[in-house]
Amino acid sequence: GHRGVGRAELRSLIESDMDSKSVSSPPKSGDSGLSNIDRARSLLKGASRSRSRSRPRMQSSNASLESSHSSRGMPQDREYFNDDASRGGESIYNDSARRSSSKGFGGQFEGDLSDRGERHGFGTFVADNGNEYEGEWKNDKRDGHGKAKYNTGDVYIGDWRKCKRHGHGTMYIENGDIYEGGWSNGFKDGVGKYIWRDGEVDVSRYSSDYRVGEGARWSDDGQRAFRLIRGEVQEEISLREAERIADSLGLPVPT
Repeated sequence: GHRGVGRAELRSLIESDMDSKSVSSPPKSGDSGLSNIDRARSLLKGASRSRSRSRPRMQSSNASLESSHSSRGMPQDREYFNDDASRGGESIYNDSARRSSSKGFGGQFEGDLSDRGERHGFGTFVADNGNEYEGEWKNDKRDGHGKAKYNTGDVYIGDWRKCKRHGHGTMYIENGDIYEGGWSNGFKDGVGKYIWRDGEVDVSRYSSDYRVGEGARWSDDGQRAFRLIRGEVQEEISLREAERIADSLGLPVPT
């Protein structure tokens, strides 16, 4: 028997200002997902350097796969870029938005502005700390479809609502992991696919960034599969059973 080490799926933090620095978050209180090996690695490498830790192989039956990341969270966004970039209340817009290049938003913005000077339409914003956003705006907020490149190296491409990742989108994480699926108010929510950097693939349902219910994992060659409950490996299962789980989530079998 193998002892589980604990996989660390990167989590989304409460959304903060996109032109503030992405900061680390400690493990959640009472989280037992990190093994002593992981804690030792984190201490030896230092919080700022331990961006990727070893994950257990799929044979582990007691692996805690949903532990908080010990060194950094997902990129952060806040509703406003700075205190005076967004103006409260409803604005009235005409049909002819004007183009502008301005440094008045805590960084460099090039794109469509309303008559009130709010970002509205399509535009590119480069924050003072290097975070970038290119996409749709509504009432001075990131809203619609857009691409954000964070100073951590992470990239999000997908839907936004009121400056939050919301709808469907893909997060390309700097360490090589990829999440594609649903988002709500900045957190993974709904069904999604998580591709580990070593090629293994999970399908799961998320609620406020945590996995819930039944999911499945495939090996990197797609020839083995495992049942997940709340993100934890329970047992090896047939490929047909894994396909059933994917179907129940409305997701295709990973290829």
